[in-house]
Amino acid sequence: MNVIHFRGKVIYVVVSVIGILLLVNILLIYENSKRIEHHKNVQHQVDEVKLNLVETVRTFHLLDIGLRGYALSPNPQLLAPFDSSLVRKVRLLNLLKSSLQEQQFDMSAFYEFESEVEVYYQYTQQMKFFLDQGDFASFKKLFEQDHGLKLVTSYRSFVARVQQFENEIQVKAEENYQLALKLNYWLQALLFLLAMPTLLYLAYYANRTFLMTEKLHQVEVEKA
Repeated sequence: MNVIHFRGKVIYVVVSVIGILLLVNILLIYENSKRIEHHKNVQHQVDEVKLNLVETVRTFHLLDIGLRGYALSPNPQLLAPFDSSLVRKVRLLNLLKSSLQEQQFDMSAFYEFESEVEVYYQYTQQMKFFLDQGDFASFKKLFEQDHGLKLVTSYRSFVARVQQFENEIQVKAEENYQLALKLNYWLQALLFLLAMPTLLYLAYYANRTFLMTEKLHQVEVEKA
């Protein structure tokens, strides 16, 4: 009787452990769903930042194309890329600033790059002013100073830092995601190892109890 009582207690303990593990499994599934969502958001942010970096350099090209076209032919319609670049520059820098601040990037590098951009745009505005005045000699003198080289150097340095930062974020997010998956796999395996023997024993015990009940019933019938 003591053995049966002990086995009953063991079953209750194992079932309780399985119940706790199931609860933990539910919580882990919820946490994993949050990790997956976070991983997707991180990936989206990384892709967005890299795309904005590419669009930024394209915006610089628009500025140069518009200004050079206007220098070759003083037609206001040729300034469309130049004017478009002024609008795109503000939008892209604001997007980069917002994204990088959210990711806790070292903003000193961004502000340094932003300062170089503003200096270059003032430089191109001055060249446009000379073209508007018909002072091609002053335009040529300013053009030959080639301030664009400094902007390109600043851009490449900034892009290298941002890409390294974004890659580190991406790797860290992927590691956390893979760790969550591994923990979930181990928990599922542990649940299986505990649940299956318990369920098999309960099935055996239930079947044995059923057979004993049938035998007792037959004995009672024979006695009657």
